Amino acid sequence: RRSIRSPHVIGHFVFWHLVAEMSNNKICERHGLLIEEMLKRHPRRRDLLRQQYVVDQLLGAAMKIKNEPKKDRIPTVRELLRNIRFPRRFTLALNPAMECSGLDIAKCKVMDSKKLPLWLVFRNSQEEGDSIYIMFKAGDDLRQDLLTLQLLALMDNVWKQAGLDLHLIPYGCVATGEGVGMIEIVLKSDTIANITRKYGGAQAALSEEPLMHWLRKFNRLPAEVQRCLWNFVYSTSGYTVATYILGIGDRHNDNIMVREDGTLFHIDFGHFLGNFKTKFGFKRETAPFIFTPMYAYMMGGTSSPIYAHFCDVACQAYNVIRRYSNTLIILFMLMLSTGIPELQKVEDIFWLKSVLLIDRTDEEASAHYKTQIGEALNKQARPSTHTSVTSRVKRTT
Repeated sequence: RRSIRSPHVIGHFVFWHLVAEMSNNKICERHGLLIEEMLKRHPRRRDLLRQQYVVDQLLGAAMKIKNEPKKDRIPTVRELLRNIRFPRRFTLALNPAMECSGLDIAKCKVMDSKKLPLWLVFRNSQEEGDSIYIMFKAGDDLRQDLLTLQLLALMDNVWKQAGLDLHLIPYGCVATGEGVGMIEIVLKSDTIANITRKYGGAQAALSEEPLMHWLRKFNRLPAEVQRCLWNFVYSTSGYTVATYILGIGDRHNDNIMVREDGTLFHIDFGHFLGNFKTKFGFKRETAPFIFTPMYAYMMGGTSSPIYAHFCDVACQAYNVIRRYSNTLIILFMLMLSTGIPELQKVEDIFWLKSVLLIDRTDEEASAHYKTQIGEALNKQARPSTHTSVTSRVKRTT
């Protein structure tokens, strides 16, 4: 009933959450009946059907380029996209507020990552409106990304209610089927990996200065520099705490981005709850979260008052989330039946109990978290041989 009464706010997302689970044999019949009933009663059902049509057409294009040689991928996908007959106007599954009138084919491309996602640029239906940039993925289970981003949005709201604005960017994400979905592209940003390559080559990955040099390109006036610095400090505080509590794995410089205004954010949440990747029998990640000498350098070094403020803000943010420990645990418990690969049994949630220190005081938790910051900084200042090898592999793949 709420979905019908609120078709844009609730109904749209309920519809796509149901569609995304249709591959689950245990619940597909029930979900199918619910979808059928929704489409009968939904006041904007034509919009939903157009969205489904667009998703199906894009999926067809995404699958056809999987076996294309690298040099042929972009021209092939542009030709495939050019042949799609889009509705005159349509909204996107990612967000019903995004109304489009077609694709800007010349700006569309195939990304180089493993699953070859499509970088798509839709024309805004409003002539003066900005283009709409999304990534269309085929082959990745986005349900775990979606859950993580929803939890980041929850943390962001909790922090703001406590008077902490940590500049999190829980960008848009929707699963539209089994291994299919759309992700919002955050513009005017780049990965730490690309930034370090542009400002010193492969050896710059261990340097402290590339990020500072990159940000200076976009922030020259004193007011811009100050804003950029504090955006970086607060967003780094937020993401170190969030990734630590959620046990986000596979953290490397290709999965961490920075906006031109200094706001740091993480992407690609394929591993969580302490499920860290291994290579050659070693854990890829030995630090509790990513906090490198480059980040400390941005704050003036570990003896600066800005670094001390960063530590205080991070500890405060950590204690705020600890007060909602039961809420987090219950939310993960509710998701046990969804079939998410790294959330299959109650034992998978033990990670939360171990990092939230439920039986400790705020003072003890703050002392613990400051130790974690020091551990992260020390381990990433002197990476192990395995870490160095992994970094080189990441840069060459």
